[in-house]
Amino acid sequence: LYFLEDKALKAMDVGLLVLEGLGVYFPRSNTKRATIVDLVKTKLLLRKLPVENIASLPLMEDKTRLLQMQLMHKLADLAYFARPAFVPWFVLKMVRISVKRGLCKYSSGAFALYGFVLVSIHGD
Repeated sequence: LYFLEDKALKAMDVGLLVLEGLGVYFPRSNTKRATIVDLVKTKLLLRKLPVENIASLPLMEDKTRLLQMQLMHKLADLAYFARPAFVPWFVLKMVRISVKRGLCKYSSGAFALYGFVLVSIHGD
């Protein structure tokens, strides 16, 4: 188990470096504060968008954004076991990108996990 955990941590580090190369940055420290800041940014963005309009958002066409979303989707799965504090960051970032840049096949999972994040952080 420790061997696999070590590999997962290394995979996370590589994935985060690739994301940085694609223009997506995540905080490396102060996880609680960073999570709260990201949560507030996401809530403010979603406040402008009625729930019934989410499905009407345009489709994401930017290939770089699609690659970012795909990588964050895979890293969120990995983070659940390797670095759980990172899961909300991936989810919140994916939701914001989906609202700003359009929906893709990873958006629905991000919105579903957003509900999980709300419940786990403060019972919304």
